[in-house]
Order: sequence, then C-alpha cells, then structure tokens
Amino acid sequence: MLSFIFFASVLNAPAIRLNLPAAIPCPENPTFAELCLKHSGSWGSGDKCTGNLAVAKQSVIDLKGSHVGHNYQDFYPSLLSHLRCEHDLAFLEIGVAEGYSVAMWREFFTTPNILHFIDISDESIKHEMDGTKVWIGDGTTASMLQQIATTAGGSLDLVVDDGSHRPQDIRNTFLAVFPLLKPGGIYVIEDLNTAWDDKGAPMKEIPVGNGLQGSHVDLVKSFIDTLNRQNFDSEFTADVDKVDHHIASIYCMREICALTKAAS
Repeated sequence: MLSFIFFASVLNAPAIRLNLPAAIPCPENPTFAELCLKHSGSWGSGDKCTGNLAVAKQSVIDLKGSHVGHNYQDFYPSLLSHLRCEHDLAFLEIGVAEGYSVAMWREFFTTPNILHFIDISDESIKHEMDGTKVWIGDGTTASMLQQIATTAGGSLDLVVDDGSHRPQDIRNTFLAVFPLLKPGGIYVIEDLNTAWDDKGAPMKEIPVGNGLQGSHVDLVKSFIDTLNRQNFDSEFTADVDKVDHHIASIYCMREICALTKAAS
C-alpha cells in the first residue's frame, strides 16, 4: 500500500493518512529471452533468439547471409521496455511463418488490445490465438497496412518487419508503414543478414540515394545521411520520397535495426 500523509497547517490539527492501492509494476519476468526461447522452433519465425545454438553458428560459416538463428534477446528488451505495459498498444508484425512469435509477443505485452500480424500465406491463419488477429495479405502495400492501422486505432506504436527480407519489399514496407506510425513509433527491420547471399556477395537491387543501387542495409546507411542532411543538403533523401525526413533515430545491433519516428 502507498501511504500519503497530509499535514494540517493550522491549529496543530492531526495529520491525515490515506492508504491507497499501490500501482501494479510492469512485470520483469518472464523476460523477453525466456519467452523467445519458450516460443521457438527450429528456425522460421522461431529464430529470434537461437543464434547461440551450435547449428546456427555453423550456418553463419556455411551459408553467410543465408544463415539461420539470431540474438535479438540482446536487442529488444531495452528497445521495448516502455511499451511492454503500454495499455493502448497498437502492434503489428509482418511475417508469421510457423507462428512462434505470435504466442511470444502475446505473452510479452500486457495490453488488452489485439496484437496484429500479417502474412501472405493462407496457412498463417491457423496461428491466430486469443488476443491476436492474423491478416492474410501483402504486408508491403499501403492499402493493406492502412486497413490494419485503422483497425488498430488509426496509427501504430510498433511494427516489426520479419517478412520476405527482400530489399524491394522492405523499401516498399517502409514507404507504406512509416507514415502510419505514431510520433515516437518504432519500425524494426529484422534479419539484415539477408542483404548478402550465401556466398557473401552484397545485393544491389534498390535505389538508396545519390543515384546508387544497394540493399536494405545500404538503405539504412543512407538514412544516417538523411539524419545529418543539414550538414550537406537539407533536401537529401534516400530515394524514398522524403519519408526518411521523419526519422528521429536509428538503433542497430547485429542483423537488426529500429527506426523511430520523429515527433513532428
């Protein structure tokens, strides 16, 4: 219980003590890492926290950019600490695969709101569970993403892109979904290792600014130029129609980056 004491200022009146219920703290357990490992399969959407497995480490050697397994348990906890207990959370993950992260995110977040997921495969609907909605459609299209955002309340707090991992799809998704974020909202791009093939050769498939072609990693690199454009060209954009002018910050660890939307 929290106790508040009010002291009378006249006539030496006795203090009044009110006993009020204490605020319920945001849970620290189970941790993200615990939930991530709990809801993991071999790979697919269950690979978020399996990067320390021997088979995953070997795949980095054998398959280079096509490897399996990641260490996102080192990334998400600090990024999402302020959202775990956000009551009115509007969440979307692109890419369902085997459905492991559907259960993981539902157990991680305390919001009573529906968590939204989208996948192009009709089979993904079988992973829908209480407190979630799995949409079947193309998560790179503006109309589909707008429909989901509208259903979620009009705008989104967090979007996790674990979709096709193709450079063009990631670029299209950024263009469509970043405007739908709330101020301070976050767009996460997972599995940046897919910017290289299984021989380690970089992809050069999309425009990334300055007339250059590159990968989704090159696109994020160009977003750093956009953040600092006042020093060389205030109109600079990574060829994304100046949507990148609304990026406030970029936070990256190995194979994953988060873009935060500016307040205005």
